[in-house]
Amino acid sequence: MIARMMGFSATRVVSMAGLVPDAAKPWGSLPREQIEWLALAGARGLVLDGTRDGIRARQLDGSARRAVASLLRRLDLRFRGIDLWIPAADFADPATSSRAIDAACGAIELCSNLHRLSGDSSISPAVNLSLPRSEEASSVAHAARHAIIDAAARFGARIADFGPDSREGIADPDSPLGAGVDPFALLNSGHDPVAILGNLMAPLHGARERTAGVMVRASRESNARFDALAYRAALSLRGVVTDAPDQPASAGPALVLDLRNEERPQQALLAYWSNPETI
Repeated sequence: MIARMMGFSATRVVSMAGLVPDAAKPWGSLPREQIEWLALAGARGLVLDGTRDGIRARQLDGSARRAVASLLRRLDLRFRGIDLWIPAADFADPATSSRAIDAACGAIELCSNLHRLSGDSSISPAVNLSLPRSEEASSVAHAARHAIIDAAARFGARIADFGPDSREGIADPDSPLGAGVDPFALLNSGHDPVAILGNLMAPLHGARERTAGVMVRASRESNARFDALAYRAALSLRGVVTDAPDQPASAGPALVLDLRNEERPQQALLAYWSNPETI
C-alpha cells in the first residue's frame, strides 16, 4: 500500500545476465530463446548480457545486429543497454587489460548500433560495467579507463560504472561516464545504498533492483538493514524509469531487475511481478 501511494511500480526492465543458459530451463540455452522467454514473461525493457556466447560484440556482424534489433522491435522490448560483468581487475592486469578494453569498446559500439537500429531516440541505453578504483589502479587501468571513455564519447553511448570511483567522484557533465548503483553489491561491501544515492555527485546512468529474498539474505550476511522504500524514493528523485505499462519511453536511467544471485530466477521473476507493491 505504501509503495502504491508513493507511485512506485515494479520495474519491467530485466537483465539477461541472471539467466544461465540451460536447455532444460524454460528460457533455453540460446540468446534468442532467452529474449523471447523474458518478453513472454512480461518484460518491456531488456539489458543484454555482453559476455554471453552468441551475443558478444565480436560475434555479431551488421546483419546479426539488425536481426537482434528486429527481434526486440517484434517483441516490443525497449533496448536498455548491455551488461559487461567482467572482473574489474582485468582492466588493471597487463595480461588481460587489452582483451578487457576490446570487450568494453566492442560493447559500447554494439550498444550504439542497437540503439540506432531500434529507432527509439527517446531512450538512452547504457553499457554497465565495473572499473577498478583509480587510487589503487596501475597506469594500465588508467589507460583502460580513458580508452573506454573515449570510445563512449566517439559512439555517443553512456557508461554506468558500478565501481567505487564513479559513485565517489565529482560530477562531470561532459563525460559519458556515470555511476551505477546495485543495492546487493553495496550492502555486501559495507555501504548503505540509500546514503550512496543521497551523496552521489556523478550522474546516475544505471540502477539495479533486487528481489526481497536476495536483499534479506544480503542484509543478514552483512548485518545491515536495507530500507527498500527509501531506496526507491531516492531513485525516484534521480528520474529512474521502469518501463511500466503506464510509463512512456524516457531517457532517464533504467531501473533494471537483476536476477544474478537468485537460486530460482524464474520463480523470483514471476513472484516479483505478481506482487507489484513489493520492493
